[in-house]
Amino acid sequence: MLTKHVLITMFIYIPEALLTLCIPLALLGVKVEWKKILPMGIVFGTVMYTVGVFTGNYIIVILVLYSLVVGGLKLIKAADFYEISICTAITFSIVLMLEYICLKILSLNMVIDPITLENTPLRISIFAVQILLALCIYHIIRNFKLSIFDE
Repeated sequence: MLTKHVLITMFIYIPEALLTLCIPLALLGVKVEWKKILPMGIVFGTVMYTVGVFTGNYIIVILVLYSLVVGGLKLIKAADFYEISICTAITFSIVLMLEYICLKILSLNMVIDPITLENTPLRISIFAVQILLALCIYHIIRNFKLSIFDE
């Protein structure tokens, strides 16, 4: 049972938390400092999973992660509060859109209910596609310098 929780945290929540930290930085035009971002991503991913297990409410998980990301980016002085909040909101829109699309396509093709998805390997493979797509978006934003607060 513990192995299942560790697998889900390592392969779903921590990468998602890392991307929700990296995409706002790319939108802000700030270089990612992995020494600061990696520990925050591990902590945020673990907190996300723990909050999800204890509350069972996805909206609360998203609100907690949003608060953590805004607070974490403000802590490392990435930009001012307004810019961080806007970029984090855009990031969450992107990530939630990708998650919805992946789950919708999967539920159409595989006759499963995405709400009650308990098959851990299948769940990890679904979120792996979502993470890869979000990683592609991060690289596009970063490499083409599509930051929204250029001066």
